[in-house]
Amino acid sequence: MVAPISMSRDEMKAKIFALGIAALFVVSVFSTVAEAKARPAFSDDEQGNKWVLKNDQINVWFQGKKPMLKVFRNGENGDESGYMLKIQEIFEKDKSGSTAAVINLEQARPQDWHLSTDQGDDSLTQTMSAAISQPGANGGSCEVTFVFHIDTTSSEVKFDMVIEDWVWKSADKDSATLALKLLVVDEKLEQKAGNEVAVGDEGYVKWASTARVGGDDVDVTHVIGSEGDTTHLILTYQNSGNASRLEYDPTIGVTKASTGGSTITIGIVGVVVIVAVMAVIMIRRRK
Repeated sequence: MVAPISMSRDEMKAKIFALGIAALFVVSVFSTVAEAKARPAFSDDEQGNKWVLKNDQINVWFQGKKPMLKVFRNGENGDESGYMLKIQEIFEKDKSGSTAAVINLEQARPQDWHLSTDQGDDSLTQTMSAAISQPGANGGSCEVTFVFHIDTTSSEVKFDMVIEDWVWKSADKDSATLALKLLVVDEKLEQKAGNEVAVGDEGYVKWASTARVGGDDVDVTHVIGSEGDTTHLILTYQNSGNASRLEYDPTIGVTKASTGGSTITIGIVGVVVIVAVMAVIMIRRRK
């Protein structure tokens, strides 16, 4: 039979103190691991025929390698969760409200888009641009550029839209408007306060109240509508002095983004239990 270990009160206090220090160290490690965020990344998924933009909170799939976006929370299955938002059309309307010209970005080919990535320590900027033919005999070609901005911890992505060399088709160009159509599939858009809509329970789209057209700031108006199982948001910009350049920056995001809090909590609880058990063992051995 093994004799019980004799330990003075001071020795026991010293050991429990050492365990406490060790526990704090382990908790610190848990916190660091939970709070450590991977840098945002952009990749080409050849097998899935998509580009992938993501950080620790949000995933964006460019379905078909086009600006047809599947947006969902990180850690979830993108085939089952999130929402599909198509940056579908850019169109011009004349003074009467009739459509004078339209380009469908969904019909652009993947090889039409030129990509460039600017990777920072805590942020990433992904640019995609294409020369898109405009309809009509004197259609011409305009340059459409999207610049997606994502940082390490944000649950949203801002994208700049720049349209250059737009050839206006309206007879009265100063009264014409240019519009961006965002199409949401299988989810409803609900108007929120200010310039924001909720995309079901999955996320949101928000936008600034002005855009840069030529050298002027112009007001942005919006309309929400539905077509079958899709809902659309149309953002409209007034022409300014027959301008050929438009700059604008909407934002897309997800709700209820994941956090590392649960990992930290589990780690702390586990360490506290271990310290308590060790302290009880030492006290019993002393007895």
